[in-house]
Amino acid sequence: MSSSPERDQFPRAIVPEHLTARRLSNLPLDTPALIPLTAQDDGYYYTRPTLFVDGERNLRARQSTEIKDGALKAGKSPMGRAGIMRVALIDEGIRMGTVADLRFITTPIPEIEDEAPDDTEEARDWFEQQRDSVAVDAFIANDPDSRNGAYYGAPEFYPALDRLRKHGNKALQNYTKRKRASNKSGKPSEVGKKTPDRQPSTPSSGNDTPS
Repeated sequence: MSSSPERDQFPRAIVPEHLTARRLSNLPLDTPALIPLTAQDDGYYYTRPTLFVDGERNLRARQSTEIKDGALKAGKSPMGRAGIMRVALIDEGIRMGTVADLRFITTPIPEIEDEAPDDTEEARDWFEQQRDSVAVDAFIANDPDSRNGAYYGAPEFYPALDRLRKHGNKALQNYTKRKRASNKSGKPSEVGKKTPDRQPSTPSSGNDTPS
């Protein structure tokens, strides 16, 4: 009788996290990811946009957003996607936070009213959207008045933004290499996705931070 192959054994049948959907709410700390902004990100309550701006001009992200971050390894374009990462700052205590990279988004971020609408059904969707969202503490965005991007938020989050920026730059580099290789081999590449002529650079003034 053949013996069973060696394998790890667990006394309880608890489903491990890698077999379930990864969402922003359970994204491991310091793990950069790219999330797509879908066509449904139109600001209506029932569509639950991935990112939205609240009545106080704060950026908020939907915690139930499913993350399939194969873009970096697959060499997919980061265009139309936002970088996102959960972080923990350790000072006198532990402070949890969320940072985002908005350099590659191609559509405006929807704005949501600060008060629930009068309609009962719409109010229910509004409250659910607020409950399912988390404030973004700091983010990178392109600056229309400068060739460099800008950092927005408390400076203590800038090192995390640096890591997230490098992740986005790497995704863009991988996509560019894959596209060039595909063009040389004559194989079709991704259609309908535009790559900027230059790679977004590190902020250098104002809210900017050095690389």
